[in-house]
Amino acid sequence: MVNQEKPLRPRTDIEQMPLVSVIMFVRNGLPQLKRALNSVLTQNYLNFELIIQDGVSTDGTVEYISGLNDQRIKLCTEPDKGPSDAFDKALSRCSGEYIATCLADEELCPGALARIVDLFRQYPHLGAITGNAEITDIDGNFYTYFIGGPFNLLKYLTGEYCPYWCSSFFKMDALQGVGFFKERWSASSLEFEIWIRLALETDILYVPEVFSKYAHHEGQLSQNFGRAIEEMHSRLDIIRNKVFVEDTFFGKDDRLRDVACLLQLRNLYRHLSAWKSPQASKIFDLIVEQDYFHEFNLHRGIGSKLKYYRRKIFNFFRLKRKEEWRLNQN
Repeated sequence: MVNQEKPLRPRTDIEQMPLVSVIMFVRNGLPQLKRALNSVLTQNYLNFELIIQDGVSTDGTVEYISGLNDQRIKLCTEPDKGPSDAFDKALSRCSGEYIATCLADEELCPGALARIVDLFRQYPHLGAITGNAEITDIDGNFYTYFIGGPFNLLKYLTGEYCPYWCSSFFKMDALQGVGFFKERWSASSLEFEIWIRLALETDILYVPEVFSKYAHHEGQLSQNFGRAIEEMHSRLDIIRNKVFVEDTFFGKDDRLRDVACLLQLRNLYRHLSAWKSPQASKIFDLIVEQDYFHEFNLHRGIGSKLKYYRRKIFNFFRLKRKEEWRLNQN
């Protein structure tokens, strides 16, 4: 859980405390929404705004939120084109120095915002912080833990590692600094784009504490298989046209590019197959159509290339790892 035993700075003057924007996008979120809202509104950190983007709910969600009459809530109800669009709309309304998220079926752990602000103040060079999470059912009952680890760009690109978004927090200046608001790479894969942009130009700190509760159930966004395939196409486009091209960190490396594409598709195929989704066959067809197996076989010597990039990434982010080590010693 969040370490609340470490001393916190006095918080008597709200105006001197950095503003934190907590993003929540929702459509027909009742009854789980009540638990999510309570987890945010009862945080012991005082200076935050809750930016709620409602996709024209019809189940009483808007009426319930309005009935709370809480000035910290900034509610907007309008149609959107999906989760990425809703997040974009909410992000454009944020005024905070730091960004957090809590969806309608998730919860922030007590003390999470206060802890994150202290960490960002302690390590002002960071672009993002990520941690662990509790995994629950739709009703918030504990199931197991998600234990993260230091952010590794290569493992993220190849689908071997993925931090939980609900336990990740971002600095607004960092998002602006990497050009996120000037030119978007994709309209369908916001999370993937943000992590890659930040990893290439800023430091991301992993903190081994639980910051949130993540609900795993059939109705969650990750089980929307049509959306999953749409996002996968967007991820592949980013990998091909933004990551492995000239004048970037990796450069124009066709071998590693194809391996990253294949492993991303493989992981989605496994996910869809585990849920017995008929969409799994579409992913397999895509792998065959793009001839990724052929490309992968041509690049059997990729192992040494992966080791080379692991060393390169290690050196590139050595400052981040020193900070993580220092944090864990305190």
